[in-house]
Amino acid sequence: MGRRISYRDVLRHRANGRSIREIAAACSCSSSAVQDILARAEESGVGWDDVAPLTDDEARRLERGNPGKGDVAFASIDFERINAEMARDRTMTLSILWEEYYASAVSRKERPYLYSRFYELYKFEITLISLTVFTPEYCGVWVAPDSRFPYHPPERPIRTIRST
Repeated sequence: MGRRISYRDVLRHRANGRSIREIAAACSCSSSAVQDILARAEESGVGWDDVAPLTDDEARRLERGNPGKGDVAFASIDFERINAEMARDRTMTLSILWEEYYASAVSRKERPYLYSRFYELYKFEITLISLTVFTPEYCGVWVAPDSRFPYHPPERPIRTIRST
């Protein structure tokens, strides 16, 4: 992980009249990172006088404004609907459902997940919901604790070897 840029240092150097290149060299970061920090600081109306008495983390929060203020959140995924569709139609694929999700998110002017992240979140959701339970009494028995999610048991029973 790279070194965090000190927002206080960037604003202090700018208040002292240094150029963007000089600030980038002094803070060991790129000039585009300095430009981004200065642009956000100017947009939120924060200067060196505002951050001088603060710690760097406090300055960072002040410079960025309210959490998520400028960030666009990702569109939420309706896992219940996705799993209902997957259970209803065995020819349904996750890529078809992702295309529907993507189109609906774009139409609502929300930022959709790309397919790779959508797939990871779906698999993680399935892992959380349909856990395999192994107990001494039911060793090797698959239990799906929530009926909302499709569960396709193996075609043949699972054999377990108990060591005593």
